[in-house]
Amino acid sequence: MGYYQTFLEKQERKKKELEELEKKEKNRKHYLKYKDKEYYKKNYEKQKEYARNYYWKNRDYVLERQRAKKYETSQYYKEWYKNNREQVNLIRYGKKTVISNIKPKLKKQEQKKKKEYTAEDFILFK
Repeated sequence: MGYYQTFLEKQERKKKELEELEKKEKNRKHYLKYKDKEYYKKNYEKQKEYARNYYWKNRDYVLERQRAKKYETSQYYKEWYKNNREQVNLIRYGKKTVISNIKPKLKKQEQKKKKEYTAEDFILFK
């Protein structure tokens, strides 16, 4: 490498070092600023004020969002599906499906009576 190329490389290295030092200094200032406890108090008050103003400005929207929060859980939809399974399946599949897979239990009187076998039933040739 020639003299000029090494000179350019040294300049680039110095630029990078200066940039890194500037970044470190910015980070240090930022850290010192947020380390101060008073800043948190001031910032907290600002956030509260901003939230209060936003709420009163967009009250209808905020209340609607709060009402809709119950729909954002999967548990709500599971319970809803349990309660409305029959209607949902009718809409999805029409008359193709049976609404419930559970057979109705027969009363004792309606159950088929078992045949009682007698000795005559076992005689093969009469």
